[in-house]
Amino acid sequence: MAAAAADGYTVLVTTTAVAINETLYKNKGYATEDLRPVAIAASFPEVLACSVSNPAKDLQDFLRALKDKGISYSSAGVGTPSFIQAEYFFKTLAQIKAVHVPFAGGAPAVAAAMGNHVDLVASALPTASQLINQGKLKGLAVASRDRAAAVPSVPTYAEGGFPDYLALTWVGFLVPSKTDDAVVARLNAAINETLGEPGVQERLRNIAFEPMRGTPAEASSYFRSEVENWGKRVRTIGYFVE
Repeated sequence: MAAAAADGYTVLVTTTAVAINETLYKNKGYATEDLRPVAIAASFPEVLACSVSNPAKDLQDFLRALKDKGISYSSAGVGTPSFIQAEYFFKTLAQIKAVHVPFAGGAPAVAAAMGNHVDLVASALPTASQLINQGKLKGLAVASRDRAAAVPSVPTYAEGGFPDYLALTWVGFLVPSKTDDAVVARLNAAINETLGEPGVQERLRNIAFEPMRGTPAEASSYFRSEVENWGKRVRTIGYFVE
């Protein structure tokens, strides 16, 4: 996409990974400056969850119980948003020893926590939300500013004693950087119109996504802030891909 004609007919639909990869990968084959955000369309928070058999009442209770022993946690894999945000949280905020157990996808990572093969799972909310609501998985914290509508019973990190900690995975639309302003505006308007439809909003929220609407300028500002935020986390945990 970065090398495509800047005519609006080649659009990349991607996730937070494109912001993470700016720092994670030393040789990406493209530069962030080659990309122009059109819209950030929807997002969901990362979540920490454990087996329902765990006696912990909340996140602080969970951390206190394992502070001396350390914890093991699963995720959908090394380099994923779930892994990066959890490593950063445990290392810098919770300051507790954590051993990462990567899996090839979110579903087996969640299953490992449900079966007590690991102490907890760092997961994308859509992967875990139904299991939390069904009482098959215990949600400890969501990394959003407010409680997530998909799992209203799960406290935020702020409620767990870690204010201002946010980690959202989002879906964005990007085009080649030299795409004309008028083309970007037209694409943005079409995306916002679709996101404004009640049926679309309902379907997104049913799978734990929160619709996001805004201007191209707002999308660009948000994208730049996400590159900075996730870059800080990648550098802090010291994980890079050559």
